[in-house]
Amino acid sequence: KTNEVADMAKKYEGCTEGENVLPFTMILKGTIDAAVNGGILLYKRAFLSDDYSSENPGDKYKINKFADIVSTYVATLEKGLIVHGKVCGAALSPLQLSLEEQLKELRERSLM
Repeated sequence: KTNEVADMAKKYEGCTEGENVLPFTMILKGTIDAAVNGGILLYKRAFLSDDYSSENPGDKYKINKFADIVSTYVATLEKGLIVHGKVCGAALSPLQLSLEEQLKELRERSLM
């Protein structure tokens, strides 16, 4: 999903307000909803915990790699929302604000 969001952000970055951004909106909403309601946070809880690290010292490289992936994922969603906020128009403004709040929650929970 990270690549899909990044590709969509790049595609819609040059759009102007009023163009059809619904495909971008749907990708962002689905990705952020899934992430906040479980998704990546469940994996984080399972594999980035102190317990997992201490029980699996041989997985240090994998743990660090996964932590980097989570950071990239959240940063990509942030960039996608910035682009979306510029092109979504007034009709989607309430949804944009909701997605921003959900992403803020995800960011706080993913960095804990």
